[in-house]
Amino acid sequence: MKQSVLSTVLGVAAVAFVAAPLTSFAGGTITGKVTYAGKAEQKEFLFAKFPNPKFCPKNPHKELIDGEKRLLRTIEVGKDGGLKNAVVAVIDVEDKGTSSATGFNIGLAKKGDKLDKPVVFRGGAEKDGYYRLQCDQHEFMQGFFLPVSSPHFAVAKDDGSFEIKDVPAGKHKVVAWHPFAGKGKKMEFEVDVADGGTANLKAEIK
Repeated sequence: MKQSVLSTVLGVAAVAFVAAPLTSFAGGTITGKVTYAGKAEQKEFLFAKFPNPKFCPKNPHKELIDGEKRLLRTIEVGKDGGLKNAVVAVIDVEDKGTSSATGFNIGLAKKGDKLDKPVVFRGGAEKDGYYRLQCDQHEFMQGFFLPVSSPHFAVAKDDGSFEIKDVPAGKHKVVAWHPFAGKGKKMEFEVDVADGGTANLKAEIK
């Protein structure tokens, strides 16, 4: 069974999908911070370019509206380099290839409706790739999904900090990923978690 955790990047969503979850035993905790040496970035989209331009400016997030433009903050970096919305996950997956294809295209639901759409992994995206979810009417509405193979994952907070609890004791490989920072590449680290202890990880995305 696959699970997901959502991290909003102000219009961009960084998501971790979990394939074949492992059984969780009492162990330790991994805490730390994801940092990025680069600068914050954003994209601009003109309202007039999209259908129903009168509706688009009604976005409640006024900080994302600049006159006739909609702002998509693709990378958000704190004063001390903390990277918001990076996915951090303990990994254990097979080495496979990736593919690119449209999985589904569904219409916009009415207000209050809920849409459940199962996602089928193909082409080994669990290891090397990611999924993108985007509105075909409004380009600035985007989401990104990172497949991982462990139930132990977290999404970095505004200051880049994260916490992953109940990690089995022992040495583990951990990845930190952001859909835009570091060109979308996964950075791999190793941590040693003691039973009942806390391991600290400083994860820099370059």
